[in-house]
Amino acid sequence: MMLSLLIFLSAWLSLRPFGNAGLWGALLAHYAARGGLQALRYPAMLRASFR
Repeated sequence: MMLSLLIFLSAWLSLRPFGNAGLWGALLAHYAARGGLQALRYPAMLRASFR
């Protein structure tokens, strides 16, 4: 979650010149990062839960 927050903040800082559309773009980048990072972590959590 912290990595996705850092991705959001960096996207927001780089997209600030686009105003409100840049904020929405940064939010979409945050959602994509959060989903992608969870997808990478999911197999290990599944193995740990169902041994």
